[in-house]
Amino acid sequence: YEEMRTDPVTDEELTVSKNQFIDTFPSSFSSASQTVSIYAIDELLGRSHDYWVNYRKNVAAVTAADITASNGVIHVIDTVLLPQ
Repeated sequence: YEEMRTDPVTDEELTVSKNQFIDTFPSSFSSASQTVSIYAIDELLGRSHDYWVNYRKNVAAVTAADITASNGVIHVIDTVLLPQ
């Protein structure tokens, strides 16, 4: 696991990961209960429903430079949401 903290993500790893997120995205909304659950979490977090409109485009735009690793957690954004 140490190499995850020290070595940059490879192009292949990034492509596989992004494709996984993009390809499985529609299944997140495959039932009414899943869709309601997602939107309920959005309300709880204060996240705009536009997040889902742009989700695949935003995932596809992630580059290796966007990814940093610290404490074994991979961050693609500048902020990590932690429960209070």
